[in-house]
Amino acid sequence: KRYLDKHGGLASTSLEQTKKIMGSFFDVTFTGAMNFPPFAEPYVLSFCAHTYHSEYVKKNGLLSQWRAYGEKGGFALIFDTKRLWECLTAEQKTYRYSGFYLGDVVYDDQSDNFETEFGNLFRALESWVRAFATDSVTLPPGDVFSPLFNAATRFKHRGFKEESEVRLTVSPISEEIDKKAKELTPQNDV
Repeated sequence: KRYLDKHGGLASTSLEQTKKIMGSFFDVTFTGAMNFPPFAEPYVLSFCAHTYHSEYVKKNGLLSQWRAYGEKGGFALIFDTKRLWECLTAEQKTYRYSGFYLGDVVYDDQSDNFETEFGNLFRALESWVRAFATDSVTLPPGDVFSPLFNAATRFKHRGFKEESEVRLTVSPISEEIDKKAKELTPQNDV
């Protein structure tokens, strides 16, 4: 009770602790920690979907996109999304990735969509916090990584909403991470 009173009450303390926990998850995942390299080094490829725009924009693109990204000229690439996903699925079967996602960006003014898209992150974190509070876990569980990777690479400021962005985010497993994982995982003779 004293701790809560000293730190502004339950809501304030919860927010502060949540920020610390999320900061730790983010650091371990994307910058590395405790002599470990980052678990994920995401590569992001962005597309402007033009799904909710006028016919003119669908045909010619957004002027703001051309101004921002085509300063010295440029061209547009049009992809068959289904075929692209088939190629990416084959790629994923051939090589190892810690993160792999193709989907719409979620903008910070879409509160209903945020809960739908990232609800699994809240549930995974809640489970982890409950386990942590009872001293039954010391490391972040694997089921937090995927939702965190998904949210961190797909959530964007509302000022970019007109881009109607779709992102491909991938994170190949580095040799260093693969080696560390093998060191920590007992090998069974098969």
